[in-house]
Amino acid sequence: CGRWNFGITDVFRPFVWVGMNTIFIYVFAGLAQDIQGYFWWDTPDNNFVQYVYEHAFCKGPSSCQESCTGGMFDGQRVEYAMVVFTLVQISFWVCVAGLLYRSNWFWAL
Repeated sequence: CGRWNFGITDVFRPFVWVGMNTIFIYVFAGLAQDIQGYFWWDTPDNNFVQYVYEHAFCKGPSSCQESCTGGMFDGQRVEYAMVVFTLVQISFWVCVAGLLYRSNWFWAL
């Protein structure tokens, strides 16, 4: 009734997007992670992914028992920053899958 007429299929639509391009997401998510690791400065630990993680989410400790010292999760445990960082990555790939689905472009075996 009205504009709030959501069906059960609308809730699960992102799973359809990802399911139709599973191979694409698996391959390119791994490649993107590897390629981003190749762009570093000073030492290999200063790569793009580490830079984004430290400046946007959590700066400081690598141990999960310690607290973050900067970023969005200042003073909180590192696990929270790791979970949010992972959810951001998953959301990005769901959006990519949605764009591929909308343009009717699918990878299949």
